[in-house]
Amino acid sequence: ATDQQKLNLANDLVRLTLKKDMAALEDAIAAKDVVAATALAKKINLNLAILGALQAQDFKLQDINAILEKYL
Repeated sequence: ATDQQKLNLANDLVRLTLKKDMAALEDAIAAKDVVAATALAKKINLNLAILGALQAQDFKLQDINAILEKYL
């Protein structure tokens, strides 16, 4: 696979994860599960930051590692 294909695949994976997590967040909010909602919101923010790095077309592992260290 080319680097562009890898970038597209990573982008799609993060988008699908975000969609799944957003649905789970809605369920947690509806169930008034504050702990789960808080954890999901943190995970969504992390994946949004990674998606932002991927969409900048500047795929640097160091950038993603910096994002992960910030949120974890």
